[in-house]
Amino acid sequence: MKVTRESLARMGLTEEQQAAVLAAYEEDMRAGEEEAKASRARYEQERGAFEAYRRANEERWAEAEKRRLYRALLAREGVAEKRRDAVLRATDFSGVRVRDGKLEDEEALASAIREEWQDFIGQTVTRGAKVETPPQGGAAVTRAGILSLQDAGERQAAIARHRELFGI
Repeated sequence: MKVTRESLARMGLTEEQQAAVLAAYEEDMRAGEEEAKASRARYEQERGAFEAYRRANEERWAEAEKRRLYRALLAREGVAEKRRDAVLRATDFSGVRVRDGKLEDEEALASAIREEWQDFIGQTVTRGAKVETPPQGGAAVTRAGILSLQDAGERQAAIARHRELFGI
């Protein structure tokens, strides 16, 4: 219901009562407007703080994603595992971009890693085992050779030593 002088007159209020009611109504309306303005200002302030928090959080997660992908690239390029943290600390990630979960221009980054961190890339050399006493030549043991042994005890000992030839 709208509060007007006519509606108050229909209620049977006198001019003085109408003026008092309208003055109180206007005062309440002004107080409500001021409270709404204050609430709006608090809302804007909180929204600004939230947006700043959200941006900082997104930046933090983006930085972590860059570091994770760069660490994987370091591993693929052969940088020693114990040196990867040092390389990550020394690397400036401001120029590194991620698109669709992958590093942009990964080949250029890999080339830069090979050039800048070559001292940390391990060289793998495969060498055969040093044999102190090489096997002496001789005929290979066969099933037929074991079965041809005349001494039963010697034959049984040979069968026990070479079970794979007999499926045991």
